[in-house]
Formats: sequence, structure tokens, C-alpha cells
Amino acid sequence: MKKYFLLLVSLIALSADAFAEGRFSIVGGVNYGLDSTSTPDGIGGTITVKSGMGFGGGLLMNLHPVEIGAIYASKTYTAEFLGTSTSTSVTGIHIPVMYRFRGLTSFGVGGFYDIPITSGGTSNYGLTAGPRFGMTNGFFVDLRFNYGLKTGNSKDVLALVGYSFGK
Repeated sequence: MKKYFLLLVSLIALSADAFAEGRFSIVGGVNYGLDSTSTPDGIGGTITVKSGMGFGGGLLMNLHPVEIGAIYASKTYTAEFLGTSTSTSVTGIHIPVMYRFRGLTSFGVGGFYDIPITSGGTSNYGLTAGPRFGMTNGFFVDLRFNYGLKTGNSKDVLALVGYSFGK
């Protein structure tokens, strides 16, 4: 599945129409995880894992009405057990594919695929949706809610700030 998805994204990105009609964006932002799980440890205690905030940046290409991209993103996880807290950071490539309803202010719906880069990360895919608030000078703010379907119905909010250029 992963190979076919990456092949499809590559073919769309490398097509001649993409460069003739495309609008490219450079983005940076914050990835905030909304997940928290607690499981019994078997000896009367509880292990709690919470996802937190991470940062990233990347490129988006709008092919009217489809938008695809690649965003390097990190996220922190904090595990608590017997009063001890340990944090770790996981990085990966977030590949969104969205149908974006046109306009300066728009709304997009679609899917995503996450590819882990660091050890400890797992691949994920799911649904994404959210508004974009644009300005006439090319700057925009994009808020996305990601709902992961593979790794325990994970939930993330991705807030991007970017600049669009092109046609």
C-alpha cells in the first residue's frame, strides 16, 4: 500500500501539468497530539502515555483542486510510571493529499500518510480536514485536524503558517 501511494503522489508531482498549473507553498508549523492512554502495569500501578507538541516544515503543491505535500514533522511523547516521567521525540514525513475548495479562505478534506524517520515511530494513515485563512499577499494560516486510522485512532492538530507563490 505504501509503495502505491508514494508512486501516485510522485506521478502527480512530476507531471508537466503540475508545474504549469501548480501553486507552491512553503510552510512551517506546530504539530500537537491530542492522545493520552493509560494502561495497568500489572503490579497495581498505571502507565500513562501522552502525546505533545512538535515542530516542522515543508512544501505543499496545489493542483486545483487537489493539494499534495510533504511536511517534516516531530512530536513528543511523555510516559509516566510510578511518579517518573520520560519524554521522547519522534520525527517523520507527513504526506497530505487534500481536495481544497477554492477561494482565499478555503476548506480542505482528504487523507494523509505518515512515514517515520526515527526509531520508535510507526507509519500511520488517516483522514484530515480543516480551514485555510489566506491573505492577498500570499501568506496564509492553515489549521488541520488529523485522525489516524492505523495507530489506535490517533488525533493531532497541525497548525501551519506559509507563503504561496506560483499561478
